[in-house]
Amino acid sequence: MRWDAITEVSIVTTDSGPFLPDVFWRFRSEKEEVIFPQMALGEKEVLGRVTKLEGFDFERFNRAMTSAQNAEFIVWTKK
Repeated sequence: MRWDAITEVSIVTTDSGPFLPDVFWRFRSEKEEVIFPQMALGEKEVLGRVTKLEGFDFERFNRAMTSAQNAEFIVWTKK
């Protein structure tokens, strides 16, 4: 997925931790969706780029990172 095609970024959390992955990044565009787990190879670089997107919601990001529930936190939407 190209960066300029992304229309929404969210963090999906589950109640499956700590023995299974329980935090996932979800990137959506008009045509596709990419999901990958926290701690995946390259996550640090992706996080560095995503948090620089104008309007990135750090408050929702922090809530997602502390969630142990099945939930989705939209942290950025293209304007």
